[in-house]
Amino acid sequence: QAHHLILDGWGYGQMMKSLGELYTAQIEGHSLELDAPRYSDFILDDARYHASPRFAKDKAYWLDKYRSLPEPLLVSRYHNRRATDPAPSHAWVQALPGVLHARLKQFAERHNASAFHVLLAALHVYFTRTTQRKEWVVGLPLLNRT
Repeated sequence: QAHHLILDGWGYGQMMKSLGELYTAQIEGHSLELDAPRYSDFILDDARYHASPRFAKDKAYWLDKYRSLPEPLLVSRYHNRRATDPAPSHAWVQALPGVLHARLKQFAERHNASAFHVLLAALHVYFTRTTQRKEWVVGLPLLNRT
């Protein structure tokens, strides 16, 4: 385990991939040199991006895209909560039946998408039809945001 400041989900996956490559090389009797990224390279690359025309274009796009946000789709059950109060939460895990999951993956592959894209599209169809709204916003956690 590592604190999220040190290693996020994407970084953990990269670390395990590298470890697997090293282990396989060791078992097969040859050496493997991994090109480990340096944080200083990331900082320089990020600074170049922030100074680039692409960054200015990206920033202008997102500022224009969300100049005004649609009203929240769902009402918070904890709207009287202060910002300093802990946010009550829980998780509900529901596995898809194997046959449905297989069909979902096949559909995604036929449309050059991922299963996640298909599920997100299904949410879009559901919410736009049940709320009679053309637009809604959802926040998604992303790995390797840089």
